[in-house]
Amino acid sequence: MTATVDRWATRGVVASAAALYATTATRWAQGGDSAEFAAVLARGGVPHPSGYPLYSLWLRAFAWLPLAPAHAASLATALLGAMAVAGVSWAAERWGASRRAAWLSGLSFALAPVTWRMSTEPEAFVLNAALAALLIGLAAPAEAPRGSWRVGALGLVAGLGLSNHLTIVLLAPIGVFALAWAFCEEGASVRAMPLGLLAFAVGLTPYVALRFASRGPEVWAWGDTDTWAGLLHHALRRDYGALQHSVAGERDVLGHLGQLAWTLVTGNALVWLLGLGGLARTRIEVPGRRAGAWALGASAALAGPVLVSWSNLSGAELARVLMGRFHLLPLVPLAVLSAMGLDAWSARLGERRGALAAVVVVTALTSAALGWSSVREHHRPTVELWTRRVLAHVPERAVIMGTGDARVFPMAYARATRVRPDVVYIDPWLLHHGWYRAWVSSQLGYAIVEPIGQSVDTVATARQALDAGRPLYFTNSFATGFDRAFATYPSGPIFRAVPRGAAIPAVADIERDVAATERDDEAEEVAFGSWGGDLIEWRARGWLWLADAYGDEGDLQARRRAYERARALAPWLFSRR
Repeated sequence: MTATVDRWATRGVVASAAALYATTATRWAQGGDSAEFAAVLARGGVPHPSGYPLYSLWLRAFAWLPLAPAHAASLATALLGAMAVAGVSWAAERWGASRRAAWLSGLSFALAPVTWRMSTEPEAFVLNAALAALLIGLAAPAEAPRGSWRVGALGLVAGLGLSNHLTIVLLAPIGVFALAWAFCEEGASVRAMPLGLLAFAVGLTPYVALRFASRGPEVWAWGDTDTWAGLLHHALRRDYGALQHSVAGERDVLGHLGQLAWTLVTGNALVWLLGLGGLARTRIEVPGRRAGAWALGASAALAGPVLVSWSNLSGAELARVLMGRFHLLPLVPLAVLSAMGLDAWSARLGERRGALAAVVVVTALTSAALGWSSVREHHRPTVELWTRRVLAHVPERAVIMGTGDARVFPMAYARATRVRPDVVYIDPWLLHHGWYRAWVSSQLGYAIVEPIGQSVDTVATARQALDAGRPLYFTNSFATGFDRAFATYPSGPIFRAVPRGAAIPAVADIERDVAATERDDEAEEVAFGSWGGDLIEWRARGWLWLADAYGDEGDLQARRRAYERARALAPWLFSRR
């Protein structure tokens, strides 16, 4: 009877996770990679290095859904999230945990804030977690497949994992353990190695899809993957550096370690500590499982504290948002280890072991309550609405220049969904890349000026647009000397640049133009350190420009009104002053 209840409990956890993720999946294009992946679902193309071909193919399989591409991509990811939860429970059972401990650990994993968030927006991390759970489950000793078949299965999953996200290589300790154990089993020999290598190569075949990915003015396709050399360059992340998370940045070891610790604390730390404590008190009798447990621990350490310590993402708030996504992978081996240890407490509690289940469930629900605020904040429609408002505001054939993942990928998503295809967005930071200059040039109808060495002449690029008769706008500050080269002023949610000496509107007219594109509740929808906050901060800077302009005119009442509006939009700007 108890086994039947636990079996249905496992199914209930997976089904509940699927329902939770599907109902809370974001319907909007967000900042960062999620908007880029939504664009890939809509039109195909190639995401940023390493290309994430397996996840991209998964998204393209859901392009038929009669929904906005951003929403369809989120639902496709929600399904992967439920598969990751099922994979964690399955892997835990294979490593010797009881079915009850497995579903309790799966529940804790499912409701951890980082799991919930990554399962409800287009990101490759949750598929990474699902493949990690599959790899760990296949590595369990004394379980099928055995010998040569185990080598082949491990090779296939490892290849598929690398076709999705390169960080799965951080599970190397458990992978090496599994291979060593497989070669010690009956039925394995040196002849199994070609089988493993062949299966590994098959797992890498999704990369071939990048070689033949669609391209064109409306298709976001990073890099020159239409050649084999370009494909290798992209897969190895040479635009960033294979072990780097950013083109340029500095390490913030203590900051990232502190953030990881907070993720674990809010993500059911009590359950993980109970499980690890129980595991430490358990005498593992099954051959290989003790060594395997150490390998799982080493994998969690590599994917967690070692990885975040190595990151070159700065300690800025948005960088912490980006780095927080990497905290999902170490939770997978941690959840399996925890399940193995929860049984030790059940044995000690005897008839009161139901109390342990109650503690785990309450802890997981508390974690979910804490996670809801994060999910809600990061899934606000601010980024997509800002993008649409900008594109609705600018005139025909406008050129918009700006930097940051909160802008370039949502603008690529807008182009993929054919929102204002006459408007061209240029990210000066990406103009170093020949493929990007060619893509933008195909939209403009003229060749973008070539960089001189490592230096992009942003002012010359802007002048090209004005000389071609295109209205010029910019979203944020990205180059010194831009204000000296042009006359600039706020225009709706962004800024306009005109030649020096050209007439600009009266300050009162500029204010009416800025106010006409705002919503009354905009200040209540964003927080410092979010994608929306980054965008609204620059709207607030437009009001600061107005405050200074009114001050120059001697209109102190209007100056005060503009300052108060800026403070309402981005109060953190004033706390940093």
